[in-house]
Amino acid sequence: KQQVFGLSGVSNYVEGYDWGSVWFYKIRKGGTNAGPLANKDIEQLYMPVVFDNTDRVMGYGRKFYDQTLSDLGTGQF
Repeated sequence: KQQVFGLSGVSNYVEGYDWGSVWFYKIRKGGTNAGPLANKDIEQLYMPVVFDNTDRVMGYGRKFYDQTLSDLGTGQF
């Protein structure tokens, strides 16, 4: 996590799970003034970086994130 933070800075938002965490970085301009939840294409604006519970990068990108949630579950802490 320290190396990712050093390279990319503070993430735009974070999700925590029992198996690790996900940091999301904005990679495209866009969005609405009505708030992020009102934007149905919000997933296309952010790139997830997936960490395991020892803070090591497991992978990144939307496909990897979706597959990880499918394999490990969405049990948030």
